[in-house]
Amino acid sequence: MAPKPLPAELPSSSPAGAARHVAGEPGVPPSDVPRWARTTAHITAGITVPSGLWRVALVAGVPKVVPTIDASPGERTYILGLSVMGEGLALATLGLVRPWGEMVPRWVPGLGGRPIPVMVPVMIAGAGSVATTAVCGYAAYQWAVRPPLGNRLQNTVVTVCYAPLLAWGPLLGAVTVSYYRRRTRRCSGA
Repeated sequence: MAPKPLPAELPSSSPAGAARHVAGEPGVPPSDVPRWARTTAHITAGITVPSGLWRVALVAGVPKVVPTIDASPGERTYILGLSVMGEGLALATLGLVRPWGEMVPRWVPGLGGRPIPVMVPVMIAGAGSVATTAVCGYAAYQWAVRPPLGNRLQNTVVTVCYAPLLAWGPLLGAVTVSYYRRRTRRCSGA
């Protein structure tokens, strides 16, 4: 049995139908997202993985790669929580190039199917971009002026794992600007 066409859509087998989407349809990305913005959003979503893995190694006490810490169970939970929170925030960048960043998913009670006002994600992501750039820039400065963390290997590993975070804020900012331009151009009918 052939899948039923989406409302107000051409069949997906036709070239014109493949280039269109219904906002909020699961798994169907907006067709007017520039390729660079989609790629940048996916890179941004993964940019916190190395530092998160380093924190997991820190808590697990991987020998020779990370310094040994004497942390309570609560402190270890906090360190792991930073990894989960950081990756969650980075993954939220995908909302700027996916339908769920334009329309509340239908499964959300009371709000499902409603369009998201353009400025809500723009203000949140814009503030996140500025804050992330500031925090990561300050951390890089502190890393440069403070004494080494451990031995040469440990310092190299932490530097390699945390260096990508310097790009997080600027990349998020670029995707946010793309989202704003795309959504306001669509709203104005241009």
